Formats: sequence, C-alpha cells, structure tokens
Amino acid sequence: MAVSLPADLPFCPIDGTLDGAIQENRTEAPADLGPASHRRRYSGTFEIMSFECIYTRQQYQSLLDFFHGDCGGGALPMLAPNIDDRSALSEYTWVAPPSRRPHVPNMSKLRVTFSLIRKVR
Repeated sequence: MAVSLPADLPFCPIDGTLDGAIQENRTEAPADLGPASHRRRYSGTFEIMSFECIYTRQQYQSLLDFFHGDCGGGALPMLAPNIDDRSALSEYTWVAPPSRRPHVPNMSKLRVTFSLIRKVR
C-alpha cells in the first residue's frame, strides 16, 4: 500500500539536478557449458532517479517525519506527482533516506536530495 506525499511538500526538481536511468531488467547466470542463461529480474521496467528540491527547514522536518513514519523508514512506497507529467501520480520506492545541504543563495533553505525508483511500465 503506497502512501501519498503530503501536498505541502514540494516535489519539483531544481533545473539540472534530475538524473535518471532505466535499469537492465535481465540477470545473467554463467553456465558450465555453452552460453550464459538470462532471466528477468522483475516483471516491470524501473528507473532509478535522483534529484534535488528546495525546502525550508520545517518542510524538511515534515519530510523526515513522513519518511520515518508513514513510509516506515523507506519500506513502503509513496505516491507523488510524476516528474515528467505533473498531472499524473506515480509510485516511487525509496533507494535512500532524503539528505540535505544548505542552499547557497539563501542559507535559511535547504537543497534536499531524493533517490527513488519509479516503475516505468
């Protein structure tokens, strides 16, 4: 069961910070003789993505509360706006907890880094 990201938390990447790659969906097992065998790892295609958003310190604390509480420390997926199409929701799985660093032009804000997996198909 996925939980929705609270509406008051931004989920819009800073320009130039979005990085994503569709992952290989096959695994290879060496064989004693002949060519290696291949099989599917999972039933869908996944994209691992990372990006940064600008948060206030209070918003970051709310995000941590959401991550550790509602998402069970990253064990449960979350529903959030699709990065490519803002009108739709996508299901994301956490790769790592959100991290932060100061936002240089405005030290009262933070650059929060998200590392997520999104199912493509």
